[in-house]
Amino acid sequence: MSVVKVAYLASFQSFTGKESERIPVRENETFEDLMKRLSARYGTRFARRLDEHLAIVFLNGEQIVGNPILNDHDEILFAVLVGGG
Repeated sequence: MSVVKVAYLASFQSFTGKESERIPVRENETFEDLMKRLSARYGTRFARRLDEHLAIVFLNGEQIVGNPILNDHDEILFAVLVGGG
């Protein structure tokens, strides 16, 4: 089984109580599959932050586009969008 590292910034740390964690993923598990598990684990505030497009997510340093299949040693980072002007 593969393992990915998931890191959390800002409000995601308060939702999860963690700065990061290592999560086992099944063969051919996608980002959306992982999101369902994380949303079930950490609740509606976690999921809502993503659904309302108030976050940006990176996979191995690149913004996630689509629904990639996760691989062993991938690194995912959840960050909060910040606006200003």
